[in-house]
Amino acid sequence: MSEVAWLRRQAVGWSLPRRGGALGPVLAGLEFVQADPIRAPARAQDLVLRQRVTGYRAGDLERHYPSLDLDEDYLYAYGFTARRLRPLLYPRHNRHSADGRYVPAGQAADVLAFVRERGVVHPRDAQAHFGHERVQNDWGGASSATTRELERLRHHGLLRVADRVGGIRRYEAAPPPGDPLDPADRARALVLRVARTTGTRSVGHT
Repeated sequence: MSEVAWLRRQAVGWSLPRRGGALGPVLAGLEFVQADPIRAPARAQDLVLRQRVTGYRAGDLERHYPSLDLDEDYLYAYGFTARRLRPLLYPRHNRHSADGRYVPAGQAADVLAFVRERGVVHPRDAQAHFGHERVQNDWGGASSATTRELERLRHHGLLRVADRVGGIRRYEAAPPPGDPLDPADRARALVLRVARTTGTRSVGHT
């Protein structure tokens, strides 16, 4: 047996259960599923989960997301992460500050206070409250200033995606962070987590 064939057999044996499971426990075991809107032949999350979850139908992950112990977040790509991974993901480096820390100020602080007061906020609710100013986004287009602040606050772990309405993210306050991990331990754990995830992802797309 060639090395490639052996590695593939080991990956399949580790990644795919002998029997399908329920959505929640399967996601708890995987800890991360990449989200991808491209539907040809199917979205990444559906390709991964249909092989692992009994009776899984396309879109079940999004439909059940509010009741699952997950966040929409970045690992090596955007996707659905188990909340227990939060200590590995935060705090994120802020390239706009000298010490790398993100401290919301100005409108960002106001938006954060607004979400904490309201509970769950749709971007249009924030726009109605703060105004409809437009700013340039990272792709050269225009985005709502308040939506950009909502996403910045989510990126830095102060907000999380509560759910989606018509495909649009709604936001709520994230749980307060614990003490940060040792940077070396955190980096090591992230590398191992990504290596495990990309191995699972490769099998999920075969």
